[in-house]
Amino acid sequence: MVAGVNNQGKTNFLDAIYFGLTGTSFRSTKVDQVISLHQSHACVGIQWHQTERDYSFFRKVALNTKPILEMSAKSASPLPSIGVAFWTDDIIRLFQESPDARRSALDRFYALLNPNYIQSLSQYRVLLKKRNMALKNKNTPFLTAIQDSFIQSAHAVVSHRVTALQQLGELLNLCLGGLSHFPNTHFDMAYLPKRLSLTNYKADLQQFLHDRSDLELVLGYTTHGPHCDDFSIIDAPTGQSLLTHFSRGINRCVAIAFESIVWQTSRQVGIGLLDDVFSEIAIDLRRDMLHHVASIFSQLVMVSTLSEDRRLIPFNRHLWVENGGICEINC
Repeated sequence: MVAGVNNQGKTNFLDAIYFGLTGTSFRSTKVDQVISLHQSHACVGIQWHQTERDYSFFRKVALNTKPILEMSAKSASPLPSIGVAFWTDDIIRLFQESPDARRSALDRFYALLNPNYIQSLSQYRVLLKKRNMALKNKNTPFLTAIQDSFIQSAHAVVSHRVTALQQLGELLNLCLGGLSHFPNTHFDMAYLPKRLSLTNYKADLQQFLHDRSDLELVLGYTTHGPHCDDFSIIDAPTGQSLLTHFSRGINRCVAIAFESIVWQTSRQVGIGLLDDVFSEIAIDLRRDMLHHVASIFSQLVMVSTLSEDRRLIPFNRHLWVENGGICEINC
């Protein structure tokens, strides 16, 4: 557990761990952004224990160079695959931003369960790219030639996603139902194809492509299909959406539960890095969520501005960050 007020270096501490384990930065596509201002290089040392073996290594990077991994002479080798999950307070955006984030999360979940889905999704993306190119080039004969294949591919992706939502809903209700202080409710998952019906999806899509053919030729891109769809989490007793019916704290709990399900589905062994993930959640429910999250990772490092968080579960160590410096504190 790492505590401290805002802008003292807590997130930098997590990003250093992330860099040490992965060789990348969570917060930037440029790896050398982990280097401190006015410095030419950075080095992170990691000691890792897994399956009765000890690993010790350094991850180094200099400006405008690729990271280098150096194993300690006493370390077991080769380095095992170490999964890393980095969750921030932005986790709630899963339900607040555009459908792109939700589609990506759903695809990520089901790709872990069904390898056939990866193939179906890839085929659809290839056909979508070809179709958009044909629309830009006003190549109507090619559009006609691939239309049936495009519709079949789109229907396959949607069918997979509907199945994925059913499985996700079951796991989500199971997870949240095990939390003592979570509201006593049940969630339904609703797939939302853009202006199309699920029961007659192929026929509706075919009609839409026909009716909007002139518009799409002007726009130069495909306006309907799985790449435009969304899904919603519905509170079954009231029929209202999660986002509008419940508080931000409850929405945050569901987002955390969703990410924990994806992590468990991946069957990875690794570490969870949590950056103020539990803000806005009532303290008793926060304790429930933290116990759940701690149970799915082999190691957990959490930073928070809330001093009471360090008493929610028995962390092995408690650190305080101030002005970039770290010291150990007693409970």
